[in-house]
Amino acid sequence: MGNKTLYDDLIALHEEVTGSCILNVFKFPDSTTKKILVDCGMFQEEPYYGFNNTFPFKEGNIDAVFVTHAHIDHIGRLPLLVKKGFRGKIYTSIDTGKLMKTALFDSCKILTKRAKLLGEPILYDELDVQHTLSLIESHP
Repeated sequence: MGNKTLYDDLIALHEEVTGSCILNVFKFPDSTTKKILVDCGMFQEEPYYGFNNTFPFKEGNIDAVFVTHAHIDHIGRLPLLVKKGFRGKIYTSIDTGKLMKTALFDSCKILTKRAKLLGEPILYDELDVQHTLSLIESHP
């Protein structure tokens, strides 16, 4: 039991969804592997805010992201994922894709104010949000 991580503590202590980010690894008979995220959300409660800075996987190795809906606890770290090297498609419904623009720019403003107030580095900026939005592919 010596391999316990911070994420294990989070799962043990928090009974609600926050920071939704589920990595699915698909291994195919031809030996190819695809890594797909379902959501890439922000941890919103203060005791868990530190989880927002990193991912438990290599960001550039993710093939695609599927977004379930546009709440920040499901999309809030997408610009950080892009900032750290993700270059795949972000698949959404049409309505979710439309809502993500407003939600992510609003989140960026809040995060920027928080970072300045606390003297912390900014998690991501408006250019990261714009780059993230350029990766969205919406479907009915």
